[in-house]
Amino acid sequence: MRLVYSFFVTVFFIINLNAQVFGTAQTLKSGTFSIGVNPLIYDRGDNEVGIFGHVGLGLNPGFDLGFKLGLGIDETYFGLDLEWVLRRISPYMSISGGAHSWGDIGIDGTFNLTIPLSRQVRLYTGFDMDVVFADPDTEIRMWIPVGIDVALRRKMSLLIEIEIRANDDAFSIFGGGLNFYL
Repeated sequence: MRLVYSFFVTVFFIINLNAQVFGTAQTLKSGTFSIGVNPLIYDRGDNEVGIFGHVGLGLNPGFDLGFKLGLGIDETYFGLDLEWVLRRISPYMSISGGAHSWGDIGIDGTFNLTIPLSRQVRLYTGFDMDVVFADPDTEIRMWIPVGIDVALRRKMSLLIEIEIRANDDAFSIFGGGLNFYL
């Protein structure tokens, strides 16, 4: 089992280094849920506005599942990802891999690094990549996300994030919103 797990982690890390990260390197506890909403501005030559909804489920210690739905942006965005914790002490590290549909189908991956600034404030960054199977050519979109997670209450956080485009196929993204933990 450990070999299978290592194989999948390695494959996701190599193939998928998910746009719209909107989260830190810490995963949800087993059996817990999160729900979030964040308006976004995309700069693909003209500023487009959309809204993303997120739902997360903690599966096992250090492992969670996330669903995303994006509205108001050309076509509806559907996404799914799995996140694994690589480092459970500060600075926290995780990787995630998944897939999405946003007109074209794509696979996503993220390396996330989170640094606590205080008990209530965490800074996160990393590397985010989508491989989009666009017609006629495959596009590889890369970003450097930079965000801050501020605990407003025990089960509520404010997240503000910018995704800085790291190549010509990518576009800049700015968003912020709330996450609730159940």
